[in-house]
Amino acid sequence: MEEFNTLTDNYMQIGPFMPRSPTMRIRTIAKNGVYKRRSVPSKTMVKSAITTLMRNPRVGVSLQAIRKYIEENYNDCFTNANNRFRFIKKYIKNSLESGELIRTKGFGISGSFRLPLAKQSIKKNLRKLQRRKNRSGKIRIHAGNCASI
Repeated sequence: MEEFNTLTDNYMQIGPFMPRSPTMRIRTIAKNGVYKRRSVPSKTMVKSAITTLMRNPRVGVSLQAIRKYIEENYNDCFTNANNRFRFIKKYIKNSLESGELIRTKGFGISGSFRLPLAKQSIKKNLRKLQRRKNRSGKIRIHAGNCASI
């Protein structure tokens, strides 16, 4: 058998045959050099759950309903569900502060949530109100004995 002169020579010959440590992970790289994501982002899971489950925009969707929807539809994406729901709660909390979600009932994360209305629908409602005002020329106020302006 040969003697190895340096430590690097030793590793170069024996290293590839050594077992890899369990903490060592190799990320999959796409052709363009960008890392592929292994799971679906929490943002898309929560938004898809709210859009599919919300029947009445005034009521919203509860956290339990969101959790149940994600367990049923995204079961293949993750193995440890409790760890994943920690990130979902964190996303909901941050999105409430930033305005991406609106709380309709309750306090904190235990309430019901909905997505904010689109800006286009708000603009359409304002246009309709302006058209109504322009057509009639009068704005009626129903307060006390005042009939109209």
